[in-house]
Amino acid sequence: KPRDFTAAVFKCRSTPTGTLPTDQDLYNSVTRGFVNTGMPSWNPLMDQTRADLVAYIKTFSPRFAAEKPGAALVIPPETPITKASVLHGRELFTKMECWKCHGPAGHGDGPAASTLTDSKDNPIRPYNFSSGTRSKCGSTNTDLYRIFMTGVDGTPMPSFADNLTPADAWDLVHYLRTLQPVTG
Repeated sequence: KPRDFTAAVFKCRSTPTGTLPTDQDLYNSVTRGFVNTGMPSWNPLMDQTRADLVAYIKTFSPRFAAEKPGAALVIPPETPITKASVLHGRELFTKMECWKCHGPAGHGDGPAASTLTDSKDNPIRPYNFSSGTRSKCGSTNTDLYRIFMTGVDGTPMPSFADNLTPADAWDLVHYLRTLQPVTG
């Protein structure tokens, strides 16, 4: 379903759960678009036109007039990808119960997957890491890290900022990359 701009709940943010996104977060979303949805990339538009679009989107919710965006997450440098990092990431995938939604092999088919709904009670599917598509919030390791630490507002995907150290989050990123098809 299309985003309800009046609620000012945005999935892809660099800010803590429940806080408003930054203008850059909204700009990135408009530029990137969202795979597997009706939201295309608006990258063909000029930079200023995309910035104007962000300003217009913000007029739909009074929250933008009353609140400031949350503080953007500071992402530390990525730790080295090692066998130990990947194995620890696999342990975290189990311990953090990621498998309940994403499935044991990351196919989006966990036991809770069919029951998930978004904040408007619409059915929602967890990300399938084996699909070969990028996640809605980006394709880089940094994007995955950000998702773990900020959560995806309006969905069942929580923030793990209080449960994962930065090194743990990088290990989880490294493990999840092993569930994706090799490209190139």
